[in-house]
Amino acid sequence: FATPTGELHPLQHMTPGELLKYNIMTAQQLSVYFTFCFVRNPWDRLVSDYHNFFSQVTNDFQNYIEIVEEIVAVQNKGESYVQTWDTFPNPVRGIDNGGNGKINTHFVPQHQFIYHEGKSMIEFIGRFENFENEILELCHCIRNRGQDGDLGAAGKIIEGTTPIHKEHSSKHDHYNAYYNDYTRRVVEKSYAQDIAMFNYRF
Repeated sequence: FATPTGELHPLQHMTPGELLKYNIMTAQQLSVYFTFCFVRNPWDRLVSDYHNFFSQVTNDFQNYIEIVEEIVAVQNKGESYVQTWDTFPNPVRGIDNGGNGKINTHFVPQHQFIYHEGKSMIEFIGRFENFENEILELCHCIRNRGQDGDLGAAGKIIEGTTPIHKEHSSKHDHYNAYYNDYTRRVVEKSYAQDIAMFNYRF
């Protein structure tokens, strides 16, 4: 999706506020749809993101965390972090001379995907750490509401005919092996609201 000012913004990474701002969905639609999401320990989330994407361009984990800190500081103010293309691990904020730029969505604090103007927009909040059990609970919610649809995908998961699996899983050591005291505190400060809201600990 191209914003009115020209920056590219993936639809699947938009917050409720952005969906409303860009008229992609209406408040009425958001109020009638069954909405759900999964949250994840911020320290673990950043290690996963590092392995899935950013370890290919930097092998300096501390530098990666410092870049995250810079980006999230902007996002915590409710602003988008717009950067020129392909500038990681040294992102250049803004658009290039050709007017090209993209909105960085990898590190947006998770509460911004749940709350809009102080109100929760999400009915079911699952935890990545208990993924399989909470997927089953979610599927029961969908089926009990009569919203399983013609394909009955939720019912198939409940019955075990469709397996539960994670896409883009990365193999790595436990997340706490990647941090020192400094980088641990950087994440703790950057994602303070997520940590408090969802009761996460290092």
